[in-house]
Amino acid sequence: MSSRRIETSDDVFVRARRRDVHPYLLDVAGYGAWWPGCRARPAAGGAQLLLRAGGHPRLTDPLRWGRARVQRVWLQPTKVRPDLGIDFSVRGDLVGTAEWYYLDEPDGVTVHWLLHAVVRHGSPGRTQDAHRAAVRAGLHALKDLLESGRYPGQEPSAALLEDQQDAIAAFEEGVRAHRAARTNEPARTGSGRAMSSEIDEGD
Repeated sequence: MSSRRIETSDDVFVRARRRDVHPYLLDVAGYGAWWPGCRARPAAGGAQLLLRAGGHPRLTDPLRWGRARVQRVWLQPTKVRPDLGIDFSVRGDLVGTAEWYYLDEPDGVTVHWLLHAVVRHGSPGRTQDAHRAAVRAGLHALKDLLESGRYPGQEPSAALLEDQQDAIAAFEEGVRAHRAARTNEPARTGSGRAMSSEIDEGD
């Protein structure tokens, strides 16, 4: 079974805020509205997706994907964290887990896709390549959607910069709170017993 396991990831930088990206990725049943080659419909707390792999810079001949070019999967969110990303269970032609996660950049956010799955039918290699191509098409479509009206080299929006300053302040506050909690904890020996704060100086 392990030989049929695949792991694939991809990402794209978007000049937008996490709060702008998140609603599009949370609405799984709405992926078909902006994702080329994707048809989606609501199903079992998530959505059924029919993904068709399109062009890919490293795979110029779609025929080499064979039947793997079309993949039917069910995505069901299992954990939603608007500021970090979304975890999914995956069923259908692929069985496993997947996630979107967001990492802030100085003038935007990088959106990552990560899939761990078992391929039920066909060639794992072709399936992985086709899935990567389909996801890449979706990522670039999301970028185009959220960056509509912007031009290369344009300064980040004031709202994005304000959002990032708030996130930095919250992170720094968390670090300070963590350090304060640590200073109030008794030191531990290797055996796990608390050490005395007093040091015997001897006679």
